[in-house]
Amino acid sequence: MKANITRTLPSAKAFLRDNTSLVMFVFLFVCVSFMSPTFLTGSNLINVLMQNAIIGLLAIGQTMVILTGGIDLSVGATLALTTMVSAMSAAWGLLPSLILGLATGMIIGMLNGFLVAKVKMVPFIVTLATMGIGRGIAALMTNGTHQMTDAYRFVSDWYVGPIPCVVVTWLVVTLLFQWLLKRNTTIRHMLAVGGDEETAHLAGVATQRTKFLAYTLSGALSSLGAFFYLSRLGHGYYAIGSSYNMDSIAAVIIGGTSVFGGKGSFVGTMFGLLILGVLENIINLTNMSVYMKDAFKGVIILAIILFNVTRRNRQLRSKKL
Repeated sequence: MKANITRTLPSAKAFLRDNTSLVMFVFLFVCVSFMSPTFLTGSNLINVLMQNAIIGLLAIGQTMVILTGGIDLSVGATLALTTMVSAMSAAWGLLPSLILGLATGMIIGMLNGFLVAKVKMVPFIVTLATMGIGRGIAALMTNGTHQMTDAYRFVSDWYVGPIPCVVVTWLVVTLLFQWLLKRNTTIRHMLAVGGDEETAHLAGVATQRTKFLAYTLSGALSSLGAFFYLSRLGHGYYAIGSSYNMDSIAAVIIGGTSVFGGKGSFVGTMFGLLILGVLENIINLTNMSVYMKDAFKGVIILAIILFNVTRRNRQLRSKKL
């Protein structure tokens, strides 16, 4: 009996360590279920998913970048610029609008990847600069005004049963990249590069190409989020997504991806974002101050980063000994 308990405890610890965001989400979900009778209604749960699906797409790209040890502060600006480019080019047809919009995101991502991977510039500085450039170009395109289009409105009418297309897309893309993280060598290399870039290079990993790919995919996913934004609201604007950078980074960190890179998962990021979504939803349902959301978010992020730093320092000390 004691032997069985002894074997069970380490496995339980391993499960909690590897699925922290899932456990946090389930605990939070159960707690808030008692706080508001409206929370568990189907319409409210679908609303929570819809409100976070676009950020979820950006967070997938952010996960890849952080896995390599970087950060992408340009995801919100890329989304904003894509909405402007796609909305303005929609008069030429839906296909040119889609192509130009996707190209916009990929160009920004490739620029970030080139400067970080090849030129060896600091990711924070590079993406901070491209964030400003992206929003500046978007504002100049229409002198800071909104660009209206109905070309993408039909997408908002697509449902899979009761679930909107944007939610289905977010979940499918998340599961796809999670599968690739387990099966695809190129995506798995992002873990190796973030864990120890020099060792990965010596082991034959194309570290520059891996980083370049991570930033390029992040830009492409930001553009995908922009298409769904246009389908819901029907306009492009340079200031769109000003909070998406913090939200996507918060989702990644809360989801268990290490801020130092080399450890994390896309499903974890999904649950990290759902934790933030449930928190925001219960704040709205219980008429709490909207400022509580940012306070909760800040506390959670600080706690997780403190835990990561403490654990990393402990590991470094043990290696020296």
